[in-house]
Amino acid sequence: MNIAFNFVFIIVTFVLVFAFYQSVAMSASLLAIVAIIGLLKWRSPVTVFMFLLGALLGTFAEILAIRYGIVLYATSNVAGVPFWLFLVWGNTALFF
Repeated sequence: MNIAFNFVFIIVTFVLVFAFYQSVAMSASLLAIVAIIGLLKWRSPVTVFMFLLGALLGTFAEILAIRYGIVLYATSNVAGVPFWLFLVWGNTALFF
């Protein structure tokens, strides 16, 4: 059952990014719901810490990549990255 939840969790995260990447508010809202569901499923202080650490470090790495011209996003609203990217990196940390 946990493997199925993990699979659905990561697939839904990817699908939401691909479907709503141009609408920052919509994608951030839906990804926040997915993150909350994941945090409730894996209830633990370590899980919250991992979500925040992954979200911060992943987003920081993306900001550096943008600064050095490695990647460019079609929409951005915080330091050159879309806000939903913070949630994607947090969800990725939850998944792992």
